[in-house]
Amino acid sequence: MPEWGLHSAIRPEQSKPVLPSLLFRRMPLLSCFRNSHRACIAVVSFILALGVLQCGALSIEGVPDHIWNHVLNVEPNRNLQQLGEISEAPDALTRTYLSSAHKQAAQQIQQWMESAGMTAYIDVLGNVHGIVEGTEPELGELVVGSHYDTVVDGGKYDGALGVLLGISAVKAVLLQALHKSGRLSDLEAAITEQITAGSDVQLPAEAVKGLLRGGVHVIGFCDEEGIRFRSTFLGSRAMSGALIKHKQLEVQDSSGLTLEDVLKDSGVANPTEAIQALALDPAKVRHYVEFHMEQGPQLEAAGLALGVVSGIAGQTWLSVNIEGVQGHAGSVPMDLRKDPMAAAAAAIHAIEATCTGTHDDSGGLDVSGEALVCTVGRIHAHPNQVSTLRWDAYGHY
Repeated sequence: MPEWGLHSAIRPEQSKPVLPSLLFRRMPLLSCFRNSHRACIAVVSFILALGVLQCGALSIEGVPDHIWNHVLNVEPNRNLQQLGEISEAPDALTRTYLSSAHKQAAQQIQQWMESAGMTAYIDVLGNVHGIVEGTEPELGELVVGSHYDTVVDGGKYDGALGVLLGISAVKAVLLQALHKSGRLSDLEAAITEQITAGSDVQLPAEAVKGLLRGGVHVIGFCDEEGIRFRSTFLGSRAMSGALIKHKQLEVQDSSGLTLEDVLKDSGVANPTEAIQALALDPAKVRHYVEFHMEQGPQLEAAGLALGVVSGIAGQTWLSVNIEGVQGHAGSVPMDLRKDPMAAAAAAIHAIEATCTGTHDDSGGLDVSGEALVCTVGRIHAHPNQVSTLRWDAYGHY
């Protein structure tokens, strides 16, 4: 399945998006947003609209400016803020897989997809789908996606940005196609009334049927972060046909429930068959496009608003248990101690040194110039008392 994406950095202090001046000359309605981080969202969604269309060139001519402004600026910004309020924690954004907040977010995303003229549904795993069928199925689908789950105390733009920009882009494409077909004039009065009332523009699915040659499929992936089951990418693994292959139905949450248990409890009689049925047919997927906020400092440091992703990090998770000898912190002399916490600290230092290319050991890895990163994300010490030498230290690397 071909993959490419755009990586966006959204920065309040940014003076204006770094985009061709021609685009701004042709889009005066967006020029007034240049001094806001919201400009980046509006312009990026329009760029995605350009990339989404498989049925000819997308022109900005013909659709009134107030409609473009609402669909490409007001709606995605407002909806991002609204989605960011759906959380299982009162004082932070936490939306973990299959929590009540996660299910509420899925239902809200489905509603936004439907308002964009898409046929929308939530599958058995929790992925949210919005589909516009093309008149020429042999052209294949353009799949646009990102995730809507979050880490604990996460950010509003992580994942959600890509889902909502995809929805706005499809709506923009369909508006232009409606104009080109002569059908927009029949809807313009109702759309203007919706905008005046402060609601989202509603495109009836029947009104947009048959407008696109190639189909478009927007997916809100249910689980990317892997917080509940400590196994990442459950949603996209299922869509790519890899979830069963890698035995992900057997992963357990902190209570000991497996993913298979949870699906059966929700009414899925045969989770294996249900998950296998979710896989996309690679022969029917033309491209995959994903927008994502920058999660590092590189674009920001370079003063760039957008970047094209040329590679993605591959993860290896290791769990390491370091055993020591328990003893009293005040009476065991230093030369007789076997403290696993001290050993864990030395291991962490060695990992950091290896990944920065500063390891003193001549047998170490030469990672100079490589984009290698290493993180020790969690340490658990037992018995975890200040007056006792630890029995063991358990860490996730």
